[in-house]
Amino acid sequence: MKRWLAILITLAALASLPACQEAGDSTRQAETVPPAVSTGGDGTAEEQAGAGVDRPLYVMVGGQLVGSWADGRWVSADGPEEQAFTLAEVLAEEGYYVYNQGDWSEPRENYLMQCEFYTYNDGVGGFQERDLDTQALLDPLAAFVPEDAWEERAFALPTDLTGQAAELLVPAYGFSFRFGGTTPDLAVSRRLSLGDAYWYTWEPVGPEEYDPAVEEHALAEEILAERGYGGEYTLDVIRVATDRGEDAYLFLSSAYDEGGYWLEEPGVERFFSLVLCRRADGTVETVYEETVPYEDYLEDTPLLFHVEPVGVWDINGDGVEEVCLLDRHWEWGWHYVLERGADGSWEIVLQAEY
Repeated sequence: MKRWLAILITLAALASLPACQEAGDSTRQAETVPPAVSTGGDGTAEEQAGAGVDRPLYVMVGGQLVGSWADGRWVSADGPEEQAFTLAEVLAEEGYYVYNQGDWSEPRENYLMQCEFYTYNDGVGGFQERDLDTQALLDPLAAFVPEDAWEERAFALPTDLTGQAAELLVPAYGFSFRFGGTTPDLAVSRRLSLGDAYWYTWEPVGPEEYDPAVEEHALAEEILAERGYGGEYTLDVIRVATDRGEDAYLFLSSAYDEGGYWLEEPGVERFFSLVLCRRADGTVETVYEETVPYEDYLEDTPLLFHVEPVGVWDINGDGVEEVCLLDRHWEWGWHYVLERGADGSWEIVLQAEY
């Protein structure tokens, strides 16, 4: 019954879609997926989706379920204390708030009541090790099923999974959700309180080539020199307004060419990825750091890696921003959520391998 009610809500909302678009809703739809319900980010439709604070807050970074915030603690989908999540609990939500910081062509905030994912193979995205015809289990519950078995199915939210379908697990590797035909930077099951954020990108930047008008460039040069990192590098800066003033997050990596290979430069002994936080009071903290000697890179090309920022948000509502990033390696990588401790140290609290 819930499924049909959600579909009726979706169809009713389509009649008012042009008005929503005039109000600033620029959600892009996939050609094979019907339009999703959207409020353009004002949260006025189904605001109760964010009201149940006793429910787990599901967190997706780059479309991947990395875990949740539940009972005052982080629960990671992968890592030392990983926990399995069922598809049923993810689809039981009334909708998801989606956020974008890096792609200005997408709405900064939106609310969607539809998600899409693949259901082929012996399990959804390789969910199960046992033999299950997951398409047979899930297709009758989908709001839209394309003719091609290899295309994404669309599911209205909420969708009630029962029986064997309720036992399907969301994998922490190689599986992602989309919303309204797009992959948002962040998707969560409750609305966030947003501060002003500004994204600045510059690449590549060499020791003698940086914009003196951008103070983060000077800070990057200073920190890299102190730590002995040489050569060209990429720099992304996310500035976030807080009650204390403006914090700046610097994402730095050794520069690489169009093929993804690091640039081999004389005198470069190590390749690196580094994320820094320059707080409003001037304090500089290391959020994330990874390095590999040049010799190891020559012997083992798959060691190639660099960080890509996804965004900075206060996900669990404690007044302190979390950093979301992609640690991209040659044929694999991880989506991470990092949290700041009271002592200024940072640790990975949620993760999933893509």
